[in-house]
Amino acid sequence: MLLCSDVTTLADSGAQRSLCVGLLSLFAGLQLGDVSAQATSSYAFTGVGIVSMDTNSVISSQTVLVSDGLIDAVGPSAEIAIPEDATVIKSDGRYLMPGLTEMHGHVPGSDDRQFLEDVLFLYVANGVTTVRGMQGQPGHLELRDEIAEHRTLGPRFITSGPGLRGNAIDSPEQARQIVLEQARAGYDFIKLLRGLTREEYDAAVAAGAEVGIELAGHVSADVGVGRTLEAGQATIDHLDGYPEYLVAADIDLA
Repeated sequence: MLLCSDVTTLADSGAQRSLCVGLLSLFAGLQLGDVSAQATSSYAFTGVGIVSMDTNSVISSQTVLVSDGLIDAVGPSAEIAIPEDATVIKSDGRYLMPGLTEMHGHVPGSDDRQFLEDVLFLYVANGVTTVRGMQGQPGHLELRDEIAEHRTLGPRFITSGPGLRGNAIDSPEQARQIVLEQARAGYDFIKLLRGLTREEYDAAVAAGAEVGIELAGHVSADVGVGRTLEAGQATIDHLDGYPEYLVAADIDLA
């Protein structure tokens, strides 16, 4: 895979970050990074091998043209005309692949801005073009918008709100209100943690259906995988609850 660390001809980190944006936006079709560095950028990756996602093969000797963060053309290098204003990145012997997605990310808060920006850059530099944040907090809403508006360099960011944890919820009504409040705040989905009662879970599911926001995350012991699947929970993370669900009731898992 051709990563930002493979490029050694750029003198400053700003130029390297701009190149990373052009490189790692290719197959995801994303426009990442700050607008000043990216808005008018044009790149041509020549002689590159493209890792196919629908066949067990690599398409060799290809040229990929990228303009304004989006793919303009892909084809054999002998057939693709390179625009005069394009930055040519000779990629013989290297590979391009679709952007990776971190489906269970724990993105730090914004209290240490430099650390946060370093983490976001490491995602991009290693080919991760989408992150699904599973440890949300209010500051992540602004961060999501900053990335989408090209004010902060980072992967496309999808975030939950703060998790619904059983020992922090006293009633089904409280679970319902938290779901409604997080939906109004603009979070992308609701993160579930362990310890919810069946009644609290059912209230959260009903509230999510009411406002059109998905629930995802853990499976509480009182809920179980059967009810979780029945409720249409978007994801079950860490295979929570599956050992208990698949093993006969008379077998002691301890």
